[in-house]
Amino acid sequence: MESKYYEFDTGKGILSLSKNKMCPGFWDFCFNGMLIHSKYTDPDQAAYDFNKGDYGIDWLDTKLNKIYVPSDITLWRRSKRESLEVASN
Repeated sequence: MESKYYEFDTGKGILSLSKNKMCPGFWDFCFNGMLIHSKYTDPDQAAYDFNKGDYGIDWLDTKLNKIYVPSDITLWRRSKRESLEVASN
């Protein structure tokens, strides 16, 4: 069963793919929560492109140069990380 959300921590930031709410045939690609584009119709193809270092935007291609991203989408997390809150005394 296909998830509606995937993420991968690159060590330099979080790549995420999520179903577009307005047009569910497309996937929103975000880096650290910032929308990059919504051109993918298949998360497997997106993961494959990211594995090859092709993010579709020059500054991100440069930032994540030589960073490993698995081409197999099943190796990505299927839920958002919970943010840790530290109580201040």
